[in-house]
Amino acid sequence: MDRFQLQGCKFGLMAGLYFISLQGVAGERPIEPATKVLRLTQFEALRSADDSRVGAPSAITLPDSWHEHQQTPFRHTWYRTSLDFKKDLPVVRHSFAVYIPRVSMNASVSINGREIGNGGRLSEPISRNHGRPLLFFVPAWAAEQSGPIYLTIHVADNSWAFGYLGPVYVGDAAVLGSMYRARDFWQVQLTTALALLMLIFSLTSFVLFTRRRKETHYFWFGAAMLLFAVYTFNVFVTDIPVERKIWEIYNQEVVFAFAVAVIVFIQRSTRQGWRRVETLLGMLLLIQPGVLLIVDASQLFAAASVFNLIVIVYGLALAVMVVIGYFKTASFESGVTALSGVVLLAVAFHTWLVQVGVFDPENLHIIHYGAPCFFLLISLSLVSRFIQSLEHTEMLASQLDTRVRTKEKELAASYAELNVVNQQRTLAEERERIMREVHDGFGGHLINALTMLEAGEFNRRELVDYLKYSLLDLRVMIDSLDPHIHEISVALCVLRSRVEPMLRNRNISLVWDVRDLPLEMRLNPNETLSLLRVLQELFTNIVKHSDADQIRVRAKTHRTDTQSLLQIQFRENGRGFDPDSRPGRGIGNVRKRIQDLQGEITFKQQADGFETSIVIPGFSLN
Repeated sequence: MDRFQLQGCKFGLMAGLYFISLQGVAGERPIEPATKVLRLTQFEALRSADDSRVGAPSAITLPDSWHEHQQTPFRHTWYRTSLDFKKDLPVVRHSFAVYIPRVSMNASVSINGREIGNGGRLSEPISRNHGRPLLFFVPAWAAEQSGPIYLTIHVADNSWAFGYLGPVYVGDAAVLGSMYRARDFWQVQLTTALALLMLIFSLTSFVLFTRRRKETHYFWFGAAMLLFAVYTFNVFVTDIPVERKIWEIYNQEVVFAFAVAVIVFIQRSTRQGWRRVETLLGMLLLIQPGVLLIVDASQLFAAASVFNLIVIVYGLALAVMVVIGYFKTASFESGVTALSGVVLLAVAFHTWLVQVGVFDPENLHIIHYGAPCFFLLISLSLVSRFIQSLEHTEMLASQLDTRVRTKEKELAASYAELNVVNQQRTLAEERERIMREVHDGFGGHLINALTMLEAGEFNRRELVDYLKYSLLDLRVMIDSLDPHIHEISVALCVLRSRVEPMLRNRNISLVWDVRDLPLEMRLNPNETLSLLRVLQELFTNIVKHSDADQIRVRAKTHRTDTQSLLQIQFRENGRGFDPDSRPGRGIGNVRKRIQDLQGEITFKQQADGFETSIVIPGFSLN
């Protein structure tokens, strides 16, 4: 047996003890010794259709149910008996009282024709005291009177209603007061408190429904509690605001709606029963008020009992299905629902039997206690479901946390491997770039110089030029790796410092017009080297192939809405060259590097020299 089944057994035991205690509540408290309290059951009864006493009295034994004497309609009954306080209650030294545990609908008490108290109006609209006990204190003049006195109890009810008077108690006011307070607690105060609790819990259930719209059983559970709370208020409402028949129709409609809400809730929460029955019950809920309005007032409760019997019969069938479902699943929720449903069905059937007159009206309507028991058990089931959901959520969260930690370790390992791969790739790319730069730059010059030396015939000036160009290439490559010269203006200034001594040795003047370049114009190391290589190649071509004695370098920018264009112009006053007629490796490398920079290069022969123009786009403006 798992822990949920064990809890179900505990709840079943609690419910059993609960209803055993109700049987004690339904009866009266044990009576004190006969010398302190008298239980009066033998009376003479006189019945009348109005408030006048006409006709002959007849002997009767309490309890008296009016529906057993309805050959002729009547609304009033006077119950009369005699007793002698000093003779029948000799040991009582305190005040006396008259205690009426149950009456329907209202009663007044008189001694020797003088009224000592009443429960309210005895004429229409009659005060309703069918749900509360009555206690009247005997005045001193009556208690001190010698000889027998006449006790008269006037009970008023509608001619079509179930008028009723149970046994009457006379005796010590302290003892009867204790009995009155006990019954008032169970019959009025407790039911009032339960009604208020159900009202509060119904609001809680409605709030849950607003957060969980797909789980409609929360709505029907809240509706059932709300309707039960409204029905319970009928127990202690004394003065009604409408006609008696309208009020009773309203109560019967609330009871029927409560039963329908309970059935729909059980079907939605257990997925048992037939959903089409919900539509049928809804139609009966709409039909019932019209039927009760049409029937004669004397047949109102009989007609209402037919509707209630339909619900009870289907409730019995539904209870059987829920119990069978419990034996199939053995789940805690289905067990609690089955137990609570059977309990509610039993108390509802008991109330129905009281209503149709099979049971004596002296029996309390234990549905006022059975329904809260039903709601309590269902609430425990819902709380259990909530706890299971939390535990399941915590378990999923724990599993998710474990999976996340595992994935984090896997990602960390993958990242480490990827980092190694990236480093290796970066090293390979950098190695390839350096090899290419060595081959295209100073490596080529060194090879040319070595070839010249190995041949034995060499021009000293050319050899020196090869070595100088090699050093210049090496310095340019090293400068491109400096993180501080990635700004265009700085890179150009560094290049100027490298080539100006070479130009000066060749008696070539350099006019440098580079200023006001934006600082945000930056290049990465590869782009910086490519640009410096292009400019270096242009300087080298001018030195080697042009008779120029002056080189003018100008750099400027053109701004657009989204970027800035860099334009660099080389103008020499020599003869220049035709790049198309002399496609050497140097010019090819220049074009390739400018293409990698997504730029353009143009060569143009001028009247006074030769001009090379470079335009590089794509510098974002921050």
